[in-house]
Amino acid sequence: MKVRYPVIAGILLLVAHAILSPLLLYVQYPVLDIPMHFTGGFIAAWFFAAYFKNEQIKISKIAGIVIIIGGTAIVGVAWEWMEWIVDNVFLPNHPFMGGLDDTLLDLVMDLLGGAVIAFIAGRRRGTMGS
Repeated sequence: MKVRYPVIAGILLLVAHAILSPLLLYVQYPVLDIPMHFTGGFIAAWFFAAYFKNEQIKISKIAGIVIIIGGTAIVGVAWEWMEWIVDNVFLPNHPFMGGLDDTLLDLVMDLLGGAVIAFIAGRRRGTMGS
């Protein structure tokens, strides 16, 4: 599994976000936010899984799952911090972040996307990265 594929997918997701956000499509269609976060979590986890496979780092399945889900959570929290900074520093009159309920749903969707990859990676025989 090559690391470049999740990197390319992540770039494409950021391009999609860069198109959707200024056009206010998240405001017009709030449901778009849910699959974007699921996909972001999926891609972040895919990157971590690909990295371990590519570098042939041998770790137990449990450690791999924890690292994949933990890494995905860190990416999701970083994204929510970015939203908060945009809201409070750069665009205080044009809220980007949807509040606590939206933030928690975003993080759940990030982790669900990551869990799909962690589940797939955990089903492999032997150690992860082998």
